[in-house]
Amino acid sequence: MAMTQEGKLYLTGGVNYNCYLSEIWVIDTKDEQFEWKMVEQVYNLKGRYSHDSILLDEKILLLGGGDGDCSIPFDKIDAFDLKTQQLIQIQTWPDENHGYPHPRKFHSSVKNGNDVYIIGGWSDNSSTTEENATIYDDVWKLSLIISELKTYYKWTKTLSNLKMPLFFHTSAITPNYLTWRVNGWLFFLPVVL
Repeated sequence: MAMTQEGKLYLTGGVNYNCYLSEIWVIDTKDEQFEWKMVEQVYNLKGRYSHDSILLDEKILLLGGGDGDCSIPFDKIDAFDLKTQQLIQIQTWPDENHGYPHPRKFHSSVKNGNDVYIIGGWSDNSSTTEENATIYDDVWKLSLIISELKTYYKWTKTLSNLKMPLFFHTSAITPNYLTWRVNGWLFFLPVVL
């Protein structure tokens, strides 16, 4: 979910009992009726869950996630443009040495100014078994770079790593730029941090 400064809460994707969703819903929290409205049924967007939605530059970025068979790559990011109310795709720039983050789901994301950090996560490699899954301990930064002529989104692999590979956790950032991670899973065992 992502909340705008105007008090609109957007819900993107998800899963129900039999399929992965590509819907975008909104609720105006300032409206006393609290009624969800479908903004768009996006047929050209692959349904996904376990992704993050981050508001950046008047766009809701859909970061990672996937379905039961795959995780969504990070070279192109699907985004919902709040100005046009349309789904767009953003081409990102890779880290010069490390390329793009590996596709993943069950990661966490935090935003600090014009930077978004993705933390940890799990790549299923078409399997839900521990032997074939990759659990990440890395931290990546996606920076919004605004020049006179164009806006860019650039990936950087940070020097930071988690103390252990982790997925299905949540993170938050404090005003003095400390990142907190809470709970999660490690090798299919719950972890309390």
